[in-house]
Amino acid sequence: VFKFSELSSFSVPKENTSYIAFLNEAKDTESKKDTSKYTFLNIINPVSNTYKKFKEVSEYMFSKNGNTLGFITSEKNNKRDSNAIYIFDTKKENTVPIFQQKGIVKKIAVDDKGEQIAFLHSKDTNSVKRYGLYYWNSKTNSVKLIADTSAYGIPDGWELSLNEKMYFSEDGTKL
Repeated sequence: VFKFSELSSFSVPKENTSYIAFLNEAKDTESKKDTSKYTFLNIINPVSNTYKKFKEVSEYMFSKNGNTLGFITSEKNNKRDSNAIYIFDTKKENTVPIFQQKGIVKKIAVDDKGEQIAFLHSKDTNSVKRYGLYYWNSKTNSVKLIADTSAYGIPDGWELSLNEKMYFSEDGTKL
């Protein structure tokens, strides 16, 4: 039996529903001196009774087929934020980092098959941030910048917005 307090969100994939993921606020039980509360991503498979926990997660998303869970973590080192994107493979039950840089990462999107991930990243440290749209796919296993304020098709003075939800088309050919 698992018990958790202060849940803030939860998610179950549409298919392969043997996993549940959720965020909760709690103290770090591994550090006796630290009394701060952190946001933890908890991943539970009640069928196999497996449990994984990741510290300082801000966003997460399952693929429709439930094979991939993408999530964003953050760290504060030397007064600068460092963010990372990880993928949790539910079949292999392993976690792989796909992106890590100084700055802020927001708005993760995972395609239905769990083979593509998109997100927004800003290296800016000032209050007004300029975001770039980044893309990862499992075939190349690399992350690349696909759009920012200087990209073709984005008018002068326009920026990528945090105000809309990103998603892939059903067949995964469009973002």
